[in-house]
Amino acid sequence: MNAYGINDGDWKLFLDHRGEGCVSIFMPTYRPMGDGRQDQIRLRNLLRDAGEKLGEHGLAQRSAEVLKPAHELTDEAEFWRQPRKGVAVFSAPGFFRAYHLPIDVGERVVVADRFFLRPLMPLYQTRGGFYLLALSLNAVRLFEGRRESLDEIDLAGVVPTSFKDAMGIDEYDTVVQVHSTSTSSLGRPGMVHGHGDNDQEKLKKDVLHYFQAVAKGLGPLLRDKRAPLILAAVQEHFPLYKTANKHPHLLEEGLTGNPDALAPHEIHERAWPVAERFLLRERDEALERFRELRASGRVSSEVEDLVRAAEEGRVDVLLLAEDSEMWGTFDDASAEVELHLDPGNGDEELLDRAAYSTLARGGTVFTLPAGRLPEGRPAAAVYRY
Repeated sequence: MNAYGINDGDWKLFLDHRGEGCVSIFMPTYRPMGDGRQDQIRLRNLLRDAGEKLGEHGLAQRSAEVLKPAHELTDEAEFWRQPRKGVAVFSAPGFFRAYHLPIDVGERVVVADRFFLRPLMPLYQTRGGFYLLALSLNAVRLFEGRRESLDEIDLAGVVPTSFKDAMGIDEYDTVVQVHSTSTSSLGRPGMVHGHGDNDQEKLKKDVLHYFQAVAKGLGPLLRDKRAPLILAAVQEHFPLYKTANKHPHLLEEGLTGNPDALAPHEIHERAWPVAERFLLRERDEALERFRELRASGRVSSEVEDLVRAAEEGRVDVLLLAEDSEMWGTFDDASAEVELHLDPGNGDEELLDRAAYSTLARGGTVFTLPAGRLPEGRPAAAVYRY
């Protein structure tokens, strides 16, 4: 059984899938490494809960069919050996996905007519990717990354492979020796030695020429123009590459030092926090938009109103307080929303429904600490009209 990495295609699968017996299971994994046997036992217990909930929904006879792939997962030793913070399982008639999660989640079992997505919202709001350019005089490496992964892009024949490759022996008459450092961490730049009074100034111009050739070659590869580009290089190369750069979102913050000896997983570990800060700016900007539009009638923090607006496709941005829940019912015919203090038979978590409807209609959903939501409410929305 393979674990899938959550991507934009998966979000579409979740949003498109409707029908009786959609089981969503979330569980944290506390051990950093190990054989996973305790986690397998915990999943079996959660599957027992899922079976009981399916029975409450009148689906006891289909319980074995719906949960069979998940039961088989508990015997997949390789799955449980993978390092992770949590696990998510989605199972329905004819549908099954299991995920390793790079975020913390609470233990949860939900059975409904669609999958429960609220615990995954932190992944959604940073679902965008980023690029990382590891650049030195000796090598050029380009990576495309997300929260959970970092993949190297083949640059063969696209950009110069090094400073010497870019300049050519015949074209470059300054005697330069480049000694790469052998280090597993950033912070120690390579050393460049030249000869002659004007060598340093000429070297600077030639390095800029090299970077311009790199930036030009990268243009077609950086397809997502909204994605940030993070530079990993020695400090003195940052202003030079900024001059050569053509990507609209080269970040001021980068990874400083010689990147040559860094393995991809080391680069990813350092790069993701930088990328995440950029990706979450949109969330903060949405919160500011809410404040600016407060008097215009294009915002609301009333749960009944924003649930209806989400169903109508009017929600552009939905802001949700972390861990908040509002239970009740939504009448599809009358668009009547009824809130209940405690979940009852036939109730659904309405903030999850609002998030679902917002995403399905092209809106954006962000989660924030409860204290940051306007007026201390569990949700807020910016409307398209």
